[in-house]
Amino acid sequence: MRKINTTFQTSDAFKNWLKKAKTARTKALREGPAHVFQPRIWKELKEQLIKANFGKCMYCEFQGIPADYYAAEHFRPKAEVTNDRCRVVHDGYYWLAYEWQNILLACTKCNSAHPDGEMGSHPGKANEFPISKTRVLAPGPDPDKWIDDLVAEEPLLLHPYFDKAEDHFSLGKFGTLEGITKRGKATIKICDLNRPSLREARERSHREVLTKFAETLQSYLNGNSLAGVWYGEKDQFSTYLNCFLMNYFEKVLHSKPAV
Repeated sequence: MRKINTTFQTSDAFKNWLKKAKTARTKALREGPAHVFQPRIWKELKEQLIKANFGKCMYCEFQGIPADYYAAEHFRPKAEVTNDRCRVVHDGYYWLAYEWQNILLACTKCNSAHPDGEMGSHPGKANEFPISKTRVLAPGPDPDKWIDDLVAEEPLLLHPYFDKAEDHFSLGKFGTLEGITKRGKATIKICDLNRPSLREARERSHREVLTKFAETLQSYLNGNSLAGVWYGEKDQFSTYLNCFLMNYFEKVLHSKPAV
């Protein structure tokens, strides 16, 4: 997982989408929990997110799967809400169904039930949304203040638009992620971020990094910049691989390298 660049909001396509979303939001607020959702709206945003995020799942950073294997995932569930996979008394965050901040690009394995779980089958993120404080049950009168209201819930699930993965994860052996905060641990568990296929893919990627590490280190010791070494938004597992590289440099140099 990595913090997502949200510059896609400046595109004409997004601005046109936003008009439709605001119209749908008005209808949802008028109808309340009985509102009949309009999936075409968040599915339209999904196409923009695939392009803006270089085809990477916002939770696991897996890349290059067909568009049908991505979901426009609602960070805060729009209807049923669960905690520890048990339904809580809540009508769902229906008023957020069309808010771009609440719509993420997620692969089907992070988002839905699958048999490839770390401990066998796994339900995926689905409607799971645990929090540390008091849950918001209804929208406030001012949509511009909704985000402030919701932050007070203190979600345990990390949000790719707002949270930095590096603050919550460390790297384990064989392509695993380890949570170093309560939120990091919760996100790994909820999205099954150590499922076997994902660990294997990350391990293959970091083996490729190791093959060029010695050459890169020597170049750096010769006074060359590391600017071209780090992985960017277009690269699969970029956050994971950059942490992996930084760890290696620190072990060898006993300090963080100048970037």
